[in-house]
Amino acid sequence: MSRATTASSEPTPAPTPTPPATRPKDRWIAGVAMLISLVALGRWVMVSLDVELSLRRQRDESAQRYEPPPPPPPPPYLPAARALLGGLAPGEDLGHGWEVERVEGPLDDGSIGVLTLREGQRFRVWLRARGSDERLAPMHTERWDIYYDRPNPMVPKPDPRELSAVITAIAERVRANEGEG
Repeated sequence: MSRATTASSEPTPAPTPTPPATRPKDRWIAGVAMLISLVALGRWVMVSLDVELSLRRQRDESAQRYEPPPPPPPPPYLPAARALLGGLAPGEDLGHGWEVERVEGPLDDGSIGVLTLREGQRFRVWLRARGSDERLAPMHTERWDIYYDRPNPMVPKPDPRELSAVITAIAERVRANEGEG
């Protein structure tokens, strides 16, 4: 009996709980979730701080390397036009700050263009054979009708008297030389 008393008087130890079988799997999932959160947070920080990724830089560099083809060269200033305009040359002053940027022609249709420039603003004066255009020419000589394109850019708007003076200066050159050709 003493044995039965001893056995019943001693408390039996409580069984230790065994962790569930899914515990390591839960830790792995939590680790992956934490890693994804850190990557997303890092990406957000990089975007918010405007840090470029190497892929974006490569895209930008390839876009910068593309260069459109150069524009075609302007038509040449041929001897016939040079003689008609009395040797008018690029850089020559036409009055009121307007100077010759370039002269083109004669072109295929026989017209001659004089591109003028003042402080980044341009306008073109056209010489066309008299009667070759149905529009009324603002000025003409014995053999040539003289037209002009509006200034580009239009602001600031040039004084019409200044434009008229430039057109007149070109017309005077043509009048002085058109009888020679």
